[in-house]
Amino acid sequence: MNAIARLVSVAALAGAGCDAAPGVSAGDLRVIAPTPASRNAAGYLSISNDRDEVLVISALASPQFEQVELHETRVENGIARMRRLGDVTVGPRQTLEFEEGGMHLMLIGPVDALAVGMPVTVEIGYDAGVLNVTAPLEFRAAPQ
Repeated sequence: MNAIARLVSVAALAGAGCDAAPGVSAGDLRVIAPTPASRNAAGYLSISNDRDEVLVISALASPQFEQVELHETRVENGIARMRRLGDVTVGPRQTLEFEEGGMHLMLIGPVDALAVGMPVTVEIGYDAGVLNVTAPLEFRAAPQ
């Protein structure tokens, strides 16, 4: 996504309302720094919908990254494969977990240099508003 398209996307999220609707919350955000060979960070969090209606997550953005996408990792025939997801729903009175090895956020193309500890904000657009969640960028440990 080019810089102009990214600005339009972030502006659209901001224009949709920066406050979460009552009964919608996000927490436990963890943003893991990219590997040296990649420009993509990974994000994990939980989104709770305490409303009586379905919540539809339809837009993602971050001021620190050019693009944010929802992805899912699945193991097929012993091989882990990642695929991009479209809109994701959270049922009434449910919590959806974005975690390692399952659904997660891909934060693509850092806008500026990244440093462990710097704050990263993820803007989650959904049918009734926008959630803004911020957490420090975490060091990515080497795989074992």
